[in-house]
Amino acid sequence: MKKNPTKARTRLQKTSDNNTDTKTPLDKTTKNFYDFGLAFDLLLNDMNDAYNLYYHCFQNFWNCFSPESECAKIIKNKDLFKASNIETTDTPENEKVLKSRETLLKITDAKINNILPTTHNVAYTPISNAIIQGYFDIVELYLDKSKYPSLNLNIPNTNNCYPIHEIVSQYLRGNNQEKIKPLILQILEITDKKVLFTRTNRQKISPLQTVIQSLDLDLNKRFLDKMFSTEKIPDDFIISADEVSPIYFALMIKYLFNNPFEYAEKRNIKEISHDSDISFIMETSKNLENEIPKEIRDKRKEETNEIVDLYIERTSNVDGFISYSMRDPIANNQGCTALLYACEWDDVEICKSLVFAGADLRKEIGKTSELTLPNGNMLFLPNNFIHRTIYFKAWNCLEWYLKDNKNIAAEYMHKKEENMT
Repeated sequence: MKKNPTKARTRLQKTSDNNTDTKTPLDKTTKNFYDFGLAFDLLLNDMNDAYNLYYHCFQNFWNCFSPESECAKIIKNKDLFKASNIETTDTPENEKVLKSRETLLKITDAKINNILPTTHNVAYTPISNAIIQGYFDIVELYLDKSKYPSLNLNIPNTNNCYPIHEIVSQYLRGNNQEKIKPLILQILEITDKKVLFTRTNRQKISPLQTVIQSLDLDLNKRFLDKMFSTEKIPDDFIISADEVSPIYFALMIKYLFNNPFEYAEKRNIKEISHDSDISFIMETSKNLENEIPKEIRDKRKEETNEIVDLYIERTSNVDGFISYSMRDPIANNQGCTALLYACEWDDVEICKSLVFAGADLRKEIGKTSELTLPNGNMLFLPNNFIHRTIYFKAWNCLEWYLKDNKNIAAEYMHKKEENMT
């Protein structure tokens, strides 16, 4: 397949066709499922990684299947091999753990940078393996220069995921954070700066993106200091699969964490999708208002504001990045700056901070979503601050705009639009 993916796809298309003479041991639903997975293969251009994606992580494209389909019923079965009439034998979990720890503890300095074979399709260096399995005592052992002087933290696993990616992901999940944070700082110190600008193959996640989600102000400062030294974040630096600026991503985290249900309603998210940046945040936030005490929620709001303020302060041009989202039903091909995004959420304080940092209240990008007039004509409003406040009913932002920015507001209130009556 790797040598000739086009030929492989042609053959699989034939084996998925019931009218073909080409024979295959796969049943019809499995054939269709496999052919769909192969499309991911070709898009990702990495067969091993894609196999892991579509064979072991069904949730990544769950919405592509009808819940009533035979394929969905097979996927829902906890034991896919059993559903496919394949017999498997499992090693007791405690025996697996002991064997895994024993293997990692036997690693010598000569082999500390080797990619270890695994039963999974992603292979890891010893330190990445120890991190993902939660063996932080072994991670600490590997970081001891007197015992492992050859340790190189700039070697990725086969999914282009470096130890710094793995360790901040563990921190984000809340696993033993007091123990992990000192390890993060050690790994950060001896990791090459260029590694911090990389993204994983499959989900396109960068270390900084995960650090922003952690809401740890100190960690965010440390990563920014390492990545940009005394300079500010440039206009062209973007993160995440959605290709957004750090300041924009920080705002997205704020509104997701603090308003999960409203965010889902605004974005017309009826159920969590696992193929976007917001999946993890939605999962961890969906019961926020019902299950987490008010004092913790208030602390979370304070933390998100601190993170956003940090990225406003450290960004060279807060208007330098413009997001265009074709997937977003609200965006509808319009552009969106950090200021327009904050306006959408009626976030007056952040709007004030952005304007103080140089955001342009006059900036206009495309059109807002169309409105149908009583006579049937379509009205396209300019996508600027004043129209956005009205469209999203951001009355606090509108009041601030009219009071504190009278001159700018007057320009637009007296402006004649070609397509408006």
